[in-house]
Amino acid sequence: MNLENNDIKVNNLENKVFLLPYALANYEGYTEFIISSDNPNANTVNPSPYIIGSEMKFEQKIKVPTISLISMINVELEYSLFLRIIQGSSAWLL
Repeated sequence: MNLENNDIKVNNLENKVFLLPYALANYEGYTEFIISSDNPNANTVNPSPYIIGSEMKFEQKIKVPTISLISMINVELEYSLFLRIIQGSSAWLL
């Protein structure tokens, strides 16, 4: 089980949230995250001066797709509409 799914389960959030494979940004596209294997909570796009001056090591960069808040809301609306259509038609589909 990956970390985010474990967090959802531990906090009893199943069926209350859904994950999207994007970083939230003010634009559509991609961004680079620098990754620390020592401290996954420190993964960032732009490390603070405190982090830069620390002993923390960042071993790799990954390219992550970004999504804007407006687009994320549209994805949620489309997903919700799809679920309502499927749920409303479940008797017909069976």
